[in-house]
Amino acid sequence: MHDDAILHYHTGPDLVLAGGAVLTAPTTAYRSMGRLNADGTNAVLVLHGYTTGPTMLDRDANVAEGSWSELVGPGKPIDTERYFVVCPNMLGSCYGSTG
Repeated sequence: MHDDAILHYHTGPDLVLAGGAVLTAPTTAYRSMGRLNADGTNAVLVLHGYTTGPTMLDRDANVAEGSWSELVGPGKPIDTERYFVVCPNMLGSCYGSTG
């Protein structure tokens, strides 16, 4: 894992779904790298596919899981010394979010 690719969890308010069902206090796992600047203008959102999770930023993960490790990090195309990168897990996924 990148030194600063930390796994976080966020629990939000109840979420009313289109069919009327309610997810009570859904939790979303996410990894972040870099630092958000004071005005919040340096954020980059990276979304994973259906077969991976937020560990796609990890350089020591398997191929699918580490698929973005060559693109995100210090001195890389998405430079975490300049940008704050957030990679959330999808709700319903088995990688740490409500589901």
